[in-house]
Amino acid sequence: MPKIKELIEKRNALITRAEEVAKAADSEGRDLTEDELKEVENVKSEVEGVDKQLNAARAVEGMAKETVPEEKTEGAEEAKTEDEKATEEAETRAFEAEIRGMWNDLNERAADNTPLSKGNNGAVIPLTISNRIIRKLYEICPLAERATK
Repeated sequence: MPKIKELIEKRNALITRAEEVAKAADSEGRDLTEDELKEVENVKSEVEGVDKQLNAARAVEGMAKETVPEEKTEGAEEAKTEDEKATEEAETRAFEAEIRGMWNDLNERAADNTPLSKGNNGAVIPLTISNRIIRKLYEICPLAERATK
C-alpha cells in the first residue's frame, strides 16, 4: 500500500509541474516555448510510466487481497439448503415490503414533519439482509474489512 501511495504522490507532483509550466505561459499571454513543450512531453511520458507501475502495484495488491474468507462466502452460497434459501427469500420480501410501507407512510405524511411516531421508530433488519449488506460493504470499502471489529 505505501508503494501505491508514493506512486500516486509522484504522479500528482508530475502533473502539477506540467500545469505550472502551462500556467506560467498562460499568465504571460504567450504560447509554450520549445523547451516548455519538451518539458511537458517529458512529464507526460513520466506520468505514463508511473501509471503503468501504479496499475501493476494495484494488480499485485488485488491478488494479495484474495483471501480464504471470500472463497468461504462463495461456497456458502452454493451450499445453502432449500430451507435456507426459502427463508432468505421470505425475509427479503418481508424487508422490502416493510421498507416500501415506510416509504409510503412518509409520502402520505408529507405535510406532517414527524414521519415516525413513538411506536413506529423503524424496523429490525433480518439477519440474512444484514449479512448481505455487510458483504456488499466489504466489496465496496476495503478499509471496512481491515477495521477492528
